[in-house]
Amino acid sequence: AFVVGVHLGLVAGFQGATSCRREGLWLLAVVFLGWLVELVFVSFGQLLHEPRADALFGVPFWLLLLWLAFGTTFRFSLMFLRDNKVLAA
Repeated sequence: AFVVGVHLGLVAGFQGATSCRREGLWLLAVVFLGWLVELVFVSFGQLLHEPRADALFGVPFWLLLLWLAFGTTFRFSLMFLRDNKVLAA
């Protein structure tokens, strides 16, 4: 969670508040999509987690934080592909 806070702070500092809001919405979407993926895997029996109090419908909180950290890697790590369509393909 600390790393994501630093990430959003850097985005706000370098690119402005609008970009920070967009990044925050993107991170929420990634966490929601990751939660759905994990929920499908759990419901079909592909993943088994011990029942815990901090789980959200069978998905542990630490796994949602992992999806959150994963969401921070997309936008800026692949920015160099924005101008080169051939390399992006």
